[in-house]
Amino acid sequence: MYYPVESPKKSLLVSIVILFFCLRPIIDLEGKYDGSGINAGGIVGILAAGVILLCCYHYLKEMNGLSVVIVSSFIYLCILFTYNVFFSDNRGATIVDFSRFVVGFSPVLLLLISNFGRNLVDEKMLYKATKLLFLCTLVPIAISWLQFLGYYPYTYFDYVNNAWVGRPSGGYFQPNSLARLLIFNQILLYLMHSKGQVTLWFKNGFTGVLAITTLISTHRTSLIILVLVIVIYELYHYFIVNKTRVKMEGLVAFFLIMSIMTVGLFFAKTAVIDAFQKSIDTLSVVFNNPDVFNPKSDDFLRGRGEKYKMTFEEMGSVGWGGKLVGIGYEKFEPHNDLLRMFLVTGLLGVVLYNMILYCSLYFVWRKVNTYGRLSLIVYYLYITIYGLTLQPTGYPYFMWLFFFGLYFIQVVYKRETNQTVKEGVA
Repeated sequence: MYYPVESPKKSLLVSIVILFFCLRPIIDLEGKYDGSGINAGGIVGILAAGVILLCCYHYLKEMNGLSVVIVSSFIYLCILFTYNVFFSDNRGATIVDFSRFVVGFSPVLLLLISNFGRNLVDEKMLYKATKLLFLCTLVPIAISWLQFLGYYPYTYFDYVNNAWVGRPSGGYFQPNSLARLLIFNQILLYLMHSKGQVTLWFKNGFTGVLAITTLISTHRTSLIILVLVIVIYELYHYFIVNKTRVKMEGLVAFFLIMSIMTVGLFFAKTAVIDAFQKSIDTLSVVFNNPDVFNPKSDDFLRGRGEKYKMTFEEMGSVGWGGKLVGIGYEKFEPHNDLLRMFLVTGLLGVVLYNMILYCSLYFVWRKVNTYGRLSLIVYYLYITIYGLTLQPTGYPYFMWLFFFGLYFIQVVYKRETNQTVKEGVA
C-alpha cells in the first residue's frame, strides 16, 4: 500500500480498519444471528474500533470547533451507556448495545484527522478499497440468487398469507442486511465513476445487478431508496455534468446485463416462476391489506405501528430520569431510528446521536465541492428514509458504510481542487 503522509504506522492502522470494512460482507455470512451475543462480525468490529481509537488518540489533543462537539457527544454517549450498565434490568443486553454503539460510531473519529491536516490514506488507497468492497459484495449477491432459484437454503423467512416464505437475504439474517449493502455499493459506484475509476459499462452493468438483486430481496424500503439514488445521480449527470451528450453505450451496458440475466433465468423457468410468485405474494401484502395504512390498526405498516405504541408505553412507565437516559438496551425492535434512540438512551441520547450525525454533515460539507455535497445529501436522505421504519444507528456495519462514505467524500472531493466533476471515462 502507498502511504503519502508523515506517519506510516498510523496509515497502516487506518488501512487495517478499511480492510476490515471491505471484508465485512464476507465475514458477516453466518446465517441467523439473534443479536444477543457476539459473532465474527462483532469481533472484527470491536478490533476495528480499538484500532481507530488507538490511531486517533494522538490527534485528539488538537481538537477544535466541530471536532470538540463530535468527540464530546461520542464520549458523553459512552458515559450514558456506562451509567445504564449499572442500572439496567438486563446488564448483558445493555453491554451488547453499548459495544454496538462504539463499534458503529467509532469511524466518525476518522473524519476528524483531515481537520488536523493529516490524511492517513490517499485517494489511491480508497479507490483500491472500494473495488475490493465491490468484489466482496458479489459473494452475498451470488448467494441471494442461489436462494432465489432454490439452490441455497434461505436464512430468513417471512409470514405471508398464512405460510412462512423464504426471502433472499444473501446468507445474512435479514434481507435488509443485503439491501443496505447494495445501496451503499450503488452510491460508491457513482462516486468511483465520477472519478474515472470504473467505466460507464461497468457502472451501468453493476447498477443493473444491484437493482435486480434488491428487487428479488423484496425489501420495499430499500428498493424505493435505491431507485431514488439512481434517479438523483442520473438526473444530475444528465442535466448538470454532461447535458450536451448522452453516452448510449451506458444504456447498452444496462440492458445487456438485464438481457443476460433474463436469458440465464429462462433455463431455470420453474424455479424462477415459483420464486417470483413468492416475491409478488410478499409485496402484495401491502396493497391487499387496507389496515397497513391505518394508524389505528394493529397491522399499521405491517405491525410497526404496534411497535411504536409499545415504545411509548415502555417509556411512559418509567420516571423522568428514565425518559432522560433510556432503559439502556433495545428491549424490542421499535422499527424507527428516533424511537430506538429514545428507548435505549432517552431524550439525552436522541440529542447526542443527532449531534454526531449532523455535526459530521457540516464538518464534511464545508470542505467538499458540489459533487461531494450532492453525495452528502444522498447519504443523509438515505439514512433518514431508512430510519423511518428501521434503526440504522443500531446497525454497526450500516454506520461503518455510512461513515466510510463520508470519509471517501472528504478525501476525494476536496473543495480546494476547484475542479468540475466530469463523467467517468468510458
